[in-house]
Amino acid sequence: MSLVVEDRLACAETETKQLARVCLLSARKTRDRVTDAAIYEIEDLIREFDHADLLTYERSPDLSRQVYTTAYQITRSRRLSNWITPGFNAVQELEHHYDLFFVVFRNIFELQALKSLKNWRSRCKKAICYIMESWNNDEWLQNRLYLLEPLKQFDVIYLVTNNSTNEIANYTQRPSVYLPFGVDTLRFCPFPSFPERGIDLASLGRRSSITHTALLNLSQSTDFFYYYDTAANLRTMKPQEHRIMYANLLKRSRYFIANYSCVDEPAKVKGNQEIGYRFFEGAAAGTVMIGCPPASELFRQSFDWDDAVIPMPFDAPEIGQVIADLDAQPERLDRIRLNNVVGSLQKHDWVYRWEKILATAGLSPTAEMQQREAYLHQLSDRMTHQANASECDH
Repeated sequence: MSLVVEDRLACAETETKQLARVCLLSARKTRDRVTDAAIYEIEDLIREFDHADLLTYERSPDLSRQVYTTAYQITRSRRLSNWITPGFNAVQELEHHYDLFFVVFRNIFELQALKSLKNWRSRCKKAICYIMESWNNDEWLQNRLYLLEPLKQFDVIYLVTNNSTNEIANYTQRPSVYLPFGVDTLRFCPFPSFPERGIDLASLGRRSSITHTALLNLSQSTDFFYYYDTAANLRTMKPQEHRIMYANLLKRSRYFIANYSCVDEPAKVKGNQEIGYRFFEGAAAGTVMIGCPPASELFRQSFDWDDAVIPMPFDAPEIGQVIADLDAQPERLDRIRLNNVVGSLQKHDWVYRWEKILATAGLSPTAEMQQREAYLHQLSDRMTHQANASECDH
């Protein structure tokens, strides 16, 4: 199967080809977990405020990775292993030249996806990738450094997780830089409609069985609406619609549990407390976040306002009392929600991350990006002004 060039959002294909300066490679045809929808949100936004062609492949790169791994374990030659490994998909060549090639990988196990595009490096002046997750331990990185070989073709490697930037930089001899996650803050922003927060607490993804049991008991014994997952490894055929639903859910939730990444896997993280996606999403939606934030300077820099997260142990049998104590402080809760939304609009929209990536590639922001940034700051100013006016009235 050949690569598919997706039409740019709100733009005819002919116009896209004429204007495109960015080539995006996406896994959206092969990865349909709901957690992947956050990655596709990045790609969709780039297509909205920049000029980009989005290419997709239709088969998973897992087979190529397995063949490459087996070949390397036998030959111990990266060059020979790469030659032996077939393209997992019918290989297509780029027809156009681009200023920038950009791809988001969930982790290092997806790097063989690059085999789906034969001449991507020669057709693109700069190449930058963004890796969502990497852990500097034996299972993830130390025993699989050979999987990093494709990264040597990139000019810069960005990572959402900071713990393995040095290791990857040392192996690839390429700049490996921490770049925090982001969010479509306009989608998640509750202003100006301010929908009623009818969900008392939302908890998605990893959770403590102790905390979960306490919340279940609370929801069964009182008028407390507890929203939680009842299935694992959920899939979606329409990632954009999932993100809309998810944003609407959080905008209607009072409290949201957020913990550092892989909080329940200490052997995996080995003390590295990374900033999970939930913090950015929960803050942008104006929830009051409770949980275990990373004890790191990077987290304090990203969420540099009071009460961004109310600290609570992962195992919290007394969570009902924690919520009751917070409910007794309505003015504090209003301030938390305002600060979370305003801070997100000013710091964590994907347009800011993309602007940094473009600067690394020597490219200027588009007019659409500048307009979006101006609107984000205008929105945050309006929220702050309205909140201040409301305080004066009282």
